[in-house]
Amino acid sequence: MAIRTYPLTPGCGIQMKDIGQEYRVVGLVPYVRRDGTKTELALWVSHCPACRQPFAFFTPTVTTFSPNRRCRRCAKPGRRVVAKKRKGIA
Repeated sequence: MAIRTYPLTPGCGIQMKDIGQEYRVVGLVPYVRRDGTKTELALWVSHCPACRQPFAFFTPTVTTFSPNRRCRRCAKPGRRVVAKKRKGIA
């Protein structure tokens, strides 16, 4: 898994793929930190590999990309999602 640090800008249309799972930014949401500084959070959407339902999560706009893999209903803390193996062409 490649770890990437990225800055987000409005309207950038960022899409990422991690272990075969696609993620895309659908918006930036204003956020005030505990220390009072203003920032934005990126709203990402993807599909749960277990139940195939869409889910969303937030990340800071400058971060190391380490996405949620499953929805809250299917979450299994500590267990990694393994990519499906592709069948070879004979």
